[in-house]
Amino acid sequence: MTKRASILVTAFITALLVAILYESGLRDSLLSQSTQGSTPASIVYCTKEITAGSQIAIEQLSVKQVPVSQCPANSVYDIWIAVGRIAKQTLEPGDVVYFENVGLAEKINRSTPK
Repeated sequence: MTKRASILVTAFITALLVAILYESGLRDSLLSQSTQGSTPASIVYCTKEITAGSQIAIEQLSVKQVPVSQCPANSVYDIWIAVGRIAKQTLEPGDVVYFENVGLAEKINRSTPK
């Protein structure tokens, strides 16, 4: 077999494998696994109790990296957003800090009245 023929056979086999993988959905599966939930997101949480009405100190907070799929909605993502603000409610160690906890958003009840 000539060198040119072996290159053509290799190219054909490669193209065939790519087509089979594409059709089987393996490509889409691999892409979704690599992008879904694996991207890290920062969340701020309490390390020491913060009482309602007190000014939040940096020593009371820490930042944790979690997958985006596990990141709570409306959670504070940067420690400097919370530092120096007045706590709207008491937070215990381990609690996630939300924007409403530091007076930057209000909880809105959007349910329809009965």
